[in-house]
Amino acid sequence: MKSNSKEGRTFRIGLVLLAVVALVVTGISGPAAGASGDNTATSAVSKKCKKKSYRRKHRKKCRKKKPVVPVNRATISWQTSPQNQPANLDLFVFAANGTSGSPVSNTIASSRFSANALSAPGLETFTDLAPQLHRTFSFGVCYGSPDIGSTHAIGTIDYVTADGVHHTGNFDLGSKGAHAEFPTSNPAATYC
Repeated sequence: MKSNSKEGRTFRIGLVLLAVVALVVTGISGPAAGASGDNTATSAVSKKCKKKSYRRKHRKKCRKKKPVVPVNRATISWQTSPQNQPANLDLFVFAANGTSGSPVSNTIASSRFSANALSAPGLETFTDLAPQLHRTFSFGVCYGSPDIGSTHAIGTIDYVTADGVHHTGNFDLGSKGAHAEFPTSNPAATYC
């Protein structure tokens, strides 16, 4: 009997040690598992969404949320004649709600301009960071900064309207204060 009780104690001590080792291992890997706990919850919802009865009742929960992808709404590019002479052309954007922006100053919410290009060939862009709103914009190109020069500048604008249609246009600006508007021309433009 003594040998059985010694073996029993040894066996129980072995089980306790095994349990302690298991707790230590679980404690070490616990934070990593906790970090991916969101994935587990997501996969649980995904499993639920696979069931037709759950999908019918919880359609909104089961819809896949697509990430919002910013949309480049306008790009101007230009070259001077003679080539590679200084010329500062600026892209202006006007929102239907009355806000406006340029690479120098932007009051249009959820939008971004590229850096202000001060030489030729030049390139400036306007990106809509909330394209799902289908906002209406108009665009203008202004020949500014007299201290940089008034070399003849020829360029193109590529822009996307609120309906998602891509358009291109050309501009030919000869000196400071010259401007062009898209989609329609405004001979009395005051932004430039």
